[in-house]
Amino acid sequence: MAIKLEDLKVDSQVKRIIGREVVSIVSSQLNGEYCQIVVRDGQGKLHDQVLFRDQESELELISGGKKWSSRLLSI
Repeated sequence: MAIKLEDLKVDSQVKRIIGREVVSIVSSQLNGEYCQIVVRDGQGKLHDQVLFRDQESELELISGGKKWSSRLLSI
């Protein structure tokens, strides 16, 4: 399934960022027309990459990542 840059969330599993390998998103920062990401490959190595909107159609989301909540926890 093709995805948008906004779908690149922490812990997402994505294919075709590094060849045909499935990688896990470690961090993601959306900056309008591009997204700076850090991914972990199958061997545990970290890679830093910048993806642009015109690359969205090449990416495949294998599983979604964490959705952040704005709720505060009270103790």
